[in-house]
Amino acid sequence: MGQEGKALNYLPINRHHRQDSSLHNFMSNKLSYMTKCIESVEILRKDVAEGQLAFYQVDKLPPGLLPQSLADKCTSAVVAVSGNGTSSYVAIIPERLDVVNNVKVHDNDPIIYAANPNAGQTFPTGAFVHHSNYPGRTEPVTGYETCSYKQTITAIKADLITGLQPLGAAEPKYIAAISHGIDQFKQHLGQAFEEWSAKKVVAERPDI
Repeated sequence: MGQEGKALNYLPINRHHRQDSSLHNFMSNKLSYMTKCIESVEILRKDVAEGQLAFYQVDKLPPGLLPQSLADKCTSAVVAVSGNGTSSYVAIIPERLDVVNNVKVHDNDPIIYAANPNAGQTFPTGAFVHHSNYPGRTEPVTGYETCSYKQTITAIKADLITGLQPLGAAEPKYIAAISHGIDQFKQHLGQAFEEWSAKKVVAERPDI
């Protein structure tokens, strides 16, 4: 899949083939492949049960899940596990602080990992969907107008309440991010995941 960038745990992949005059459309849903933090993903699977959503301080995430350049811009991270019995997905949603037209906003781009519950292992490549295009991806951050960028991150982190909640009770923006991320994973990595998953299950159950 190409050469890895320095100090990164993902591989940038250009999936855009159509010509479009809109910069937003051109950049939407650009994927990177996450390849170096499967052990940390497995830790998340132990911490967050299927059907749950958890709020994390970024520095409390297992190591390597986020590039440091991204982690430094995030006020928190949301982790959810969603499955259908044959596939289980871990969604990591970094809440990155951005400034658009002098207005502070949160931008949420999902990172998705998949596993086959019967095999008990996580597929070794995740999908990081940059510039995601889904409803609720960007949300204004209010109440910090007099704070600098760094002060805003520090203040939001200080006010964050961590913990678990049922995925069914999550805010619509998180459900949208998870659904969008899983759709993008299936589109770009679905076939490879299915082939890998089938081999893992056969290896675990030679009687199949």
